[in-house]
Amino acid sequence: MMENEKKSPAKKRSVIDSTLKLFLLGGSQLLAGVGGVLLFLLILVTFVSVVGRRSPVAGAWLTGGYELTELLMALLSVLATAWCWYQSGHIRIGLFRDNRSPRVRAILDAISSFLGMILLIAVTWSVFQISGDSLAFGVATTYFRIPEGPFQIIFGLIAAHFAIVLGRSFFGYLMKALGRHTEPWAIMKEKE
Repeated sequence: MMENEKKSPAKKRSVIDSTLKLFLLGGSQLLAGVGGVLLFLLILVTFVSVVGRRSPVAGAWLTGGYELTELLMALLSVLATAWCWYQSGHIRIGLFRDNRSPRVRAILDAISSFLGMILLIAVTWSVFQISGDSLAFGVATTYFRIPEGPFQIIFGLIAAHFAIVLGRSFFGYLMKALGRHTEPWAIMKEKE
């Protein structure tokens, strides 16, 4: 390999950073979009269940609406969390944070990102443990016999994605607290 063909450390960092941006920010947007589709499906299932109760053609096929709602709600609860984090759409209590200097705010944000990441790692680990048991014992819903293990694995993967987002935000806020440059996508938007 010729000397001029070697990638400089700045170019390597740029490639890694753009890959991380695509995985974390792009993945968060994609998961939020999937959450929107699942929300529509959840509304549709609920509508059909409620309206169909009074229908003379309603039969046993309407009975499992609750099961689908339960599984979709579990997934829906985590699908948009990372995108919500990036957009600062979550509830943040400003009692300790808002009247502080930018450096102190970055330190507090780094601490909250770190604690959230640790919590999500624990949740992800437990969900994967439970999903292994669910797959091994064939745990399924009562009426439609929908296997619960795959839904638990998907939930765990989405929670793991958010844990990685919080880990990246932790390092971004740490760099910001130290006065170093951080990419704007690596941390959540500041509210005016």
